[in-house]
Amino acid sequence: MKLIRAVFLFLSIIPILAVASSPFSKITFFGDSLSDTGNKHQVTAALAKASNLRIGIRAEAPYFNGRFSNHYVWTDYLLSHFFEGGLSSARQPVKGTLIFDNDLHLPFTINAHEGQNWAIGGAQVGPGYFKDIDVTTDVELLDGAVVMPNIGQQIDDWAKKNSYFERNELISIQGGTNNLWFTLFGDLNHNGKQAAELLLTHIDKLHRLGARHILVSNIPALEYAPLLAEHRAKAEKYINRFNTVLASGISERQQDKRWQAVNIYYYDSHTAFKKIMDTIDKQGQYNHQALNITLTNYTDSAWDFTQNTIVNNPQQYIFWDGLHPTDAVHHLIANDIIQQLSSLTRH
Repeated sequence: MKLIRAVFLFLSIIPILAVASSPFSKITFFGDSLSDTGNKHQVTAALAKASNLRIGIRAEAPYFNGRFSNHYVWTDYLLSHFFEGGLSSARQPVKGTLIFDNDLHLPFTINAHEGQNWAIGGAQVGPGYFKDIDVTTDVELLDGAVVMPNIGQQIDDWAKKNSYFERNELISIQGGTNNLWFTLFGDLNHNGKQAAELLLTHIDKLHRLGARHILVSNIPALEYAPLLAEHRAKAEKYINRFNTVLASGISERQQDKRWQAVNIYYYDSHTAFKKIMDTIDKQGQYNHQALNITLTNYTDSAWDFTQNTIVNNPQQYIFWDGLHPTDAVHHLIANDIIQQLSSLTRH
């Protein structure tokens, strides 16, 4: 009997319950801003302090507590369903020097943080560290801010402190959107196939580190995000290819005897988003009665950050800032994943 499960998860109508008896010993997260619960905010705050505010702080209000949304994100909801206590960021300590072009050298320290969530906004699938900051003055930053871990590096940073994952530990991994972002607006030049193959190598690394329960999420239907409207055709091609290659790679591992003791839970967030959008197109709104959520808009941003204006009903929007989902959508995503995980782990 094959013990690996490649499961395609869709939105359900069952509400999230109170803290449940968990089939998992703990949950560890790797990813980008869709999963981040404060890492990007905290890292840029440390850089801002060291640079006397020459570097801006990301995910400030009206973002919620360092999250790239208007309230909690799906990782918060997932953890709080199975365990008491909040979700905390995790990272290794970093020391360095910010070097500006006026011969200004400013040392900085980013403290380690003991938590469960290694995800950080801006992270790409791939190895190493990246720089993604806002310089708030006319002075150019020459060096010193390449300190944020891509998803491969997040796993490596975890491995520096840990030998193997626990037998009943759930490991969540998602990413790939920033490879698209930095291809469209930077010089990365990745296609969906390349990025998906990188994510698959990260999943292989999790396997080598002893992971037996892996939650993998694909890229949502972000080709419809307002910030990508002018690049919809390119975004759609990239995302579709990424998701196809990722699903195929997971299927291949399903047939591999070396993976027989591993459960892969595959969350098809793209189909989930499209289901909501299609329902809005057909019926004018998407209703989830059990969670008391009604969504009516996926073409506009709830928060226009260029004018700093927020609509009166942000929880009826899919997109908060033109790219990241609102709390309502994060709640739906988490609810769906929770129900599927709970159902599968009962067997």
